[in-house]
Amino acid sequence: MAERSIQDYIIHHHELDWDVLLESWRWLLPDSYTIWLMNRFGDLFLILENGVVVMLDSGMGKVEQVAKDQVEFCDLCEKPEELSDYFAIPLVDAMVESEAALSGGQCYTFRHPPVTGGEYEVSNVAVTEIANHFAGYGNIHEQLRDVPDGRQVELDWKP
Repeated sequence: MAERSIQDYIIHHHELDWDVLLESWRWLLPDSYTIWLMNRFGDLFLILENGVVVMLDSGMGKVEQVAKDQVEFCDLCEKPEELSDYFAIPLVDAMVESEAALSGGQCYTFRHPPVTGGEYEVSNVAVTEIANHFAGYGNIHEQLRDVPDGRQVELDWKP
């Protein structure tokens, strides 16, 4: 297999209309940020005004600090385990091997969201439009935000 680069695991996002795409995430996102990177599962790496790098984990519905700045994040990505976690490298590789390639405007998404017990495996992954991914997952996580872990719920799915 040919050597891979980080470009194989990110989506170029600068032409996307983030005001529209992140509408269903406003309840969770900080007031001010810059979108830096997007992995192929629709997770975003954001730069806050103070330079801190946070990750919007769209599958789990949370925003967490991953580095104090972009330099520290790049240093962390020198570690194979961190790089693999942030960019879902084994799962992306498995999807590519299964010939589930992405086209423009698409990302991978979980059929059964990880936050509700969905597994990180090829059989639980689908290709979808980026707009559907963000709208659907933002809606799910907003509905779940005040629900205690383990409680059974009925979700109103609005992709």
